[in-house]
Amino acid sequence: MDELLASTNEKVRQTVVNAAGEIGMQDFDSIEKFMEIGLFDSHHSVRNAVIGSIKAEWAEKKNPIVDLGGYMLNVIFITRKKSI
Repeated sequence: MDELLASTNEKVRQTVVNAAGEIGMQDFDSIEKFMEIGLFDSHHSVRNAVIGSIKAEWAEKKNPIVDLGGYMLNVIFITRKKSI
């Protein structure tokens, strides 16, 4: 999956993120790096795949917030984490 995530084709990278999202339903820690990389991808379809995958994984949680790369992702909204 690492090789595929480095592809120049955005559809391949999007597919990697979607596949990682399915794996993440059972073990998010094992695919977190794919989500972090995809969140900052140059193509919008890959970034949207990250948001969709996170939304699906955390939809049934009461507080669906994920920390990815210093950003707090709350299903739809992405904001920079504030320093305390």
